[in-house]
Amino acid sequence: QIATATTLADLFVRQRYEVPLVAEWFEKRNGEGLLIIFDGWDELSEQLRQSSLAASIICKEKLDQCSVIVTSRSYASSSLLEIMSNLSRHVQVIGFSKEEISTVVIQTLQKDTKLAQKLIDENTEHKKLHRYYGKYISQLTTSQSSKDSQLAVKLINDLNVRNDVQSLCYVPLVCSMVILVYCKEGGHLPTTLTQLYENFILQTIRRHVKRHDINPHTLGSLSSLPSQLAKPLQEMCQLAYTNLANTTMTFSSHQLQSLSEAVKEDYLGLMTTFTEYDEEKYQFLHLSIQEFLAAWWIAKHEKKTEEVFKDHFDDDHFRMCLRFVAGLTHLEHESYQQYFNKQQLDLQCKREPLFGTKTCHLSYFYQNPENYHITSDDFDNVPILLLQLLYESQNTTLCQVLAQSINNHSLCLYEVSLSLFDWLCLSYCINNSNTTWNHLHLWEVRNQQLSVFIAGLTNNSLQTQCKRLE
Repeated sequence: QIATATTLADLFVRQRYEVPLVAEWFEKRNGEGLLIIFDGWDELSEQLRQSSLAASIICKEKLDQCSVIVTSRSYASSSLLEIMSNLSRHVQVIGFSKEEISTVVIQTLQKDTKLAQKLIDENTEHKKLHRYYGKYISQLTTSQSSKDSQLAVKLINDLNVRNDVQSLCYVPLVCSMVILVYCKEGGHLPTTLTQLYENFILQTIRRHVKRHDINPHTLGSLSSLPSQLAKPLQEMCQLAYTNLANTTMTFSSHQLQSLSEAVKEDYLGLMTTFTEYDEEKYQFLHLSIQEFLAAWWIAKHEKKTEEVFKDHFDDDHFRMCLRFVAGLTHLEHESYQQYFNKQQLDLQCKREPLFGTKTCHLSYFYQNPENYHITSDDFDNVPILLLQLLYESQNTTLCQVLAQSINNHSLCLYEVSLSLFDWLCLSYCINNSNTTWNHLHLWEVRNQQLSVFIAGLTNNSLQTQCKRLE
């Protein structure tokens, strides 16, 4: 409607009798007292950004006394700044703090402002208590019976566990998409980060095609896109991989000339632009988007997927990308077993004799003459990445392969720092290891960590699969 409007009256959604009269009244006053909000400047074509009623009003060529607010994704904002000589304020949202993420979740899901504010206050108080009594404070709860408030609380708690997802929510666009996916999944985060991002990319492309004669609801998955969208996606995936391998995150327009199909489709809404020394530069909406698309290229288009995985396995720069590859391939090829088949991996408890002696005659010492733990670096031999890859791939066979490689089926986590998500990954591995563990020493576990760990276990698997638990 904005794209085709030629008069102020055309901007009104409802064409009632009074509309021409109201429009004429404002036009006679050159828009004085009128506030117009143009939401989604980026959705206009390049031509309409240069020549349209909206552009004329924004540039003060028409209705020069009215106030105008324009919203836009960053990739189109540069063209907006070029035509605005009378800009009074430019606000750029660059990211949320952890506290702001919770606030955004609450305000998005709970439309009742009073209930939302009450829940925000409850969350603030909970964070204060957690700061002082963290080990003993459980998850956020609310006294509100509202389903929207309960849904917001659940997502906040889920994000605390899935800190791999939470860390990406600092980007406003990603945060909004996580909330959208969460609601579409009936109040659940997808099991893996790969599933979340595949959904996220698909939703972004659906938003993009609304401007075309394509029904977004016909796009069921990234693997089944029509050719006019599949080709641009393939070009962008190749760009993402080759440049990730070269540690390149920004691109000039010259570098993108080869993406003929992607250019036609405005990069499917997955890229943004910015100006650097008077030169227009491009980048993906977020580094994680580039990493996912690179993984899609490796998994779906690279003929030697397993070799590429091996080449980058020890490259920290590719850590997130390899997680996505694990999620897309499920690590089903037998060659992936080599990373988890660590021969006789010694992760047992290591203690030094009490008082430096190997024998002690007092009975209560005799039962446990070795007292103090010795900090070991052996756990570094099983980097957290392996547990994360297991969880991302959802490959139960590899859980068994890793478990069988651990010496004496004993695992000690003394002074090993694990995030809540790491505990979830460890729980998944143990639950699917099909192994009777001789000794699991979890060391000091906070209430929330223990809850996450236990929640990942089924059928009392610790009771049936562990002889000794500390």
